[in-house]
Amino acid sequence: GAYPLLNFIPVAALAGIMLVVVMHTFKWFSVSMVVAALLPGSIREKLGPRFQRKAPRVEVFVIFIVTLLSNWPAGTNIAYAVGVGVAICAINYAWKSGKTFTWRESVGEDGTKYYDIE
Repeated sequence: GAYPLLNFIPVAALAGIMLVVVMHTFKWFSVSMVVAALLPGSIREKLGPRFQRKAPRVEVFVIFIVTLLSNWPAGTNIAYAVGVGVAICAINYAWKSGKTFTWRESVGEDGTKYYDIE
């Protein structure tokens, strides 16, 4: 394979290529959306239209938690951090979905309770 040839490429060159790829693939407008999620609405209005679009706060929280857990404490890695992030998002989704349900309770002639979920 080409593995022996990789030893001749300087690590600084590989790091530079990686940084260029990151700079060109990152969606820079999302930084203002993350900042806007952390600001109160009154301050966002004063800052203008650039800060009107915001990411949901729970998603910003998940970004910070996954970033933190992938680096700290010792013994954790990105797989554990992503698992925690998925769990937080699942709980958030279940919580939001639970608020949209409406139900009616009725009692049948034989005393059986019936729940109609809409």
